[in-house]
Amino acid sequence: MPLLIQLKNTCWRYRFIFIRLILPFILWIFLYRRFFLAKDFIEQDTFYIFANVKYFIDNIREGVFPLWNPFIAWGMPHIRHLEGIFNPIWSLTLVLDIASIPTYYSFLITIVFYYFLGLVGFYCLVKELIRNNEIAYYAYLTLMFSSLALVMYIQLTHLIVLVPS
Repeated sequence: MPLLIQLKNTCWRYRFIFIRLILPFILWIFLYRRFFLAKDFIEQDTFYIFANVKYFIDNIREGVFPLWNPFIAWGMPHIRHLEGIFNPIWSLTLVLDIASIPTYYSFLITIVFYYFLGLVGFYCLVKELIRNNEIAYYAYLTLMFSSLALVMYIQLTHLIVLVPS
């Protein structure tokens, strides 16, 4: 009998994770679908980072680690301009690009994954600090639907600074 209760508790935990964390994220993706369908484009700082990531991925696919970027201000060291080049989450862009997903969509999937990882981390942090699941959940939802989600497509640097790696 204790095994059945333990299995029931485990099943409830997975249901809790799906309903409380992933279902709102699916709603969030639906609300921001114009970015994923390429009807609205990334711009400003995020496009600048995308251009550097594209240059980096193109070189890595050719087997070259780029140390110099000739396309920025008559050429300059490349590592300075790629935010978090040694951050393992950015390798997801390369993996998705190798899987024949266009670089633009690979980049979008990576920054959304980065955002979602930050949201889950924020949920766990609030849950640990306040020790109340309800408050942690509402804090998670508040951050998910805050202006940071929209700013991510314009100023990706905010996301990189606010979500530690």
